[in-house]
Amino acid sequence: MINSHQALTNASTAPRGGTRAWKFKRVMKLIEAAAAKAFEIQYGSSDGFEYNIINEGRQVSPSDNIFELNKFFAPIKRATLNYKFTVDNGSSNYCDMYFRTPRVAFINSIIKELNDRRSLINSWNLDTYELKTSGQNMKNPTLYIRLMFESRIKNKKGKVVIQKIPVNVNLALKYAGKNESAKELKELKPSKIDGLTDTWLSPEQFKTKVITYIDSKYFPSKNIMVKEAYKEMVNASFKNQLRDSASIASDLSSEFFEVLSALKAARLLQSNNSMIMKIFGIPVDSIEARKVKIYIPQKANEPLTDYEISYDKDHPTYGENGNLEISVKSKVRGSSAATVKFDTMFSDISEVNAWFNKLSTSIRRKQVGQYNVAKSALSYKSLGKITTLYPIRAVKMLLASVLKGKVTSDFSSVINHGNINSFKKMCKEIDKKVTGGMASVRYIPIDDLITDAKILKECKTLIAYNLDKNPNQYLKLLDKEPVKSGNTYLAKGTQEKYPFSLNNFALICERVVAETSKQRSNTKLNFYKMFYDNVLTKREVAYSVLSLEGTDEVKLEYGFHSKYNFNQYKKWIALRSKNYAFNMQDALAMDV
Repeated sequence: MINSHQALTNASTAPRGGTRAWKFKRVMKLIEAAAAKAFEIQYGSSDGFEYNIINEGRQVSPSDNIFELNKFFAPIKRATLNYKFTVDNGSSNYCDMYFRTPRVAFINSIIKELNDRRSLINSWNLDTYELKTSGQNMKNPTLYIRLMFESRIKNKKGKVVIQKIPVNVNLALKYAGKNESAKELKELKPSKIDGLTDTWLSPEQFKTKVITYIDSKYFPSKNIMVKEAYKEMVNASFKNQLRDSASIASDLSSEFFEVLSALKAARLLQSNNSMIMKIFGIPVDSIEARKVKIYIPQKANEPLTDYEISYDKDHPTYGENGNLEISVKSKVRGSSAATVKFDTMFSDISEVNAWFNKLSTSIRRKQVGQYNVAKSALSYKSLGKITTLYPIRAVKMLLASVLKGKVTSDFSSVINHGNINSFKKMCKEIDKKVTGGMASVRYIPIDDLITDAKILKECKTLIAYNLDKNPNQYLKLLDKEPVKSGNTYLAKGTQEKYPFSLNNFALICERVVAETSKQRSNTKLNFYKMFYDNVLTKREVAYSVLSLEGTDEVKLEYGFHSKYNFNQYKKWIALRSKNYAFNMQDALAMDV
């Protein structure tokens, strides 16, 4: 096997010719050699290096012979070539190449190798070579190169002039293996780290265990640069500051942010950081550093708490009063974090009733809608029904309340070809059937739920016009009967899914309920009061929200929020859905 140094030497001393084809081949060969060197740097070995170029479309390939390349390059006035390239043999040992940050680092290593040979490649007409990405999260890392050739031509006056001919080449770096190979790193959890969970640890002990794991053979990546980037993030989280170097942040699993957040919160408390003390309602200078302990449960079965911190006991007990309970929300890969569901905020309907009844008369009037929505969610849970379907009852209750006029307006703003009176009848009848003796299912046809032929036709039409952006494909199925096929239903005489089903009707209801919670809506159901009373105050849960900030130098920003400062973070809490046509997997919940 030729090592990367030999490959670079061979590429540099390849036979020289004056043709564009030869220069193109030499440059592409040099890039391959630079990639081999970059691979060796990242993994400490060239074992597993395998370079492949995938041609995008009907374009010339660097592997084509000189005759074919000359035939392509000779007549062109400009050209853009798009390739995908891989640099490994698909082994799970190199699964980190699936992630954006290691790929960016890899291309930067290639560029460094090219820079070392700048004087040589200038003679090969390589005008530009640089990294290109899209968006703040460095998506689609691509090595962009431009070869600038010259051609002597006669202008209109017959004078010979030199014409510049650019050849742009985009090399998009892809992972060679199956995406599943990267799953272990993609879903890295605290429970994977030996001795980290189900025990109280000092921040120093906690940090040591994480670093030891990253350095061990059990860490899912063999990439030296990835390991160093992870350790850099851990070490940064141990500092008394709220903005850290982002490094590999965009590739971290949501669960690993729990590790970083726990260390950050604990370290800030050890330092008696005035800001964090105020947020958690702790008197300044009241914490002894040695008493700060972190606890992460092995099983993530507590929906509102990801970790606890104790600061006033030498030997705390998990769940003991006085410990800080913190929930982690990552907004690193998007603007939305996980939602908070009603059945995690309330254990049963009696808790919903108790909260509502304790409100003053004036405040209660403003919480009627919120109360009805939460009560609907908990009633479906108590009846053993699929909680994703609860918006059917929520709409029914809202339209029967003092808010019916405003809800009707919101219905009209989001629903096409819908009649509110018919819609009320649909919700009433379907809710009665679902909460009656019917088995807990979601993918059954509404034909089995609505007896009135006129209302059934209206319900199907409503779904057809509102399911997604292509109503015509559903309108043509209006007169088709449902036929069961395995675990689903097809429209009779077709291979198309039957769209007029319980789950799709629930999705329409969900959109109406979600609309009533928007600030711009007519109903204006703000769930802030309910969340503040039952999560921030009653449960005393605090939130750690992580996000990427900055443009020139992106930083990982730690935000901590509790009942003392939550309104500085958010004053309006609406409902957010994660569902779509034919899919009702997640219950409508609060967008905290």
